[in-house]
Amino acid sequence: HMPDGEDIRDAAREIARSDLEELLALCKQLLEKQNREQANDLLPWPGGAETRDDWDFYWWNLRVTIRQLEPVLKDPQFVDWDFFYEAS
Repeated sequence: HMPDGEDIRDAAREIARSDLEELLALCKQLLEKQNREQANDLLPWPGGAETRDDWDFYWWNLRVTIRQLEPVLKDPQFVDWDFFYEAS
């Protein structure tokens, strides 16, 4: 939910390409180091990650994010596209 009580699942937000590039770089950095303290500081898991299973799922989600963003951001056909995020 948004601070004003709106349900964010119904709202698409435009995301700057530079923000996606920054997210991609951060995911790569965190996945390479797999430092839990740094991960909690830079890209915390909603609700926190405490158990080994939580962290395995966290690292898996970083790999998925990289696998989805990298080809799109590298492909010249998408250079001028607008990107949107919609919560589900």
